[in-house]
Amino acid sequence: MREAWHTNEETLYIIPQNLHADEIDNHKQIAEKGTFICPYCKAQLSLKSGEI
Repeated sequence: MREAWHTNEETLYIIPQNLHADEIDNHKQIAEKGTFICPYCKAQLSLKSGEI
């Protein structure tokens, strides 16, 4: 899923593809703070990167 509800801005956020490693780390830190939630079930999202 690339869609997330951004709780601070109260908008639907599309997580970009092909992010650089530092941008991925930044998004992961934001997600760990509970900023991204599922727009459908409202569960907190965590950002995953890579095939594993």
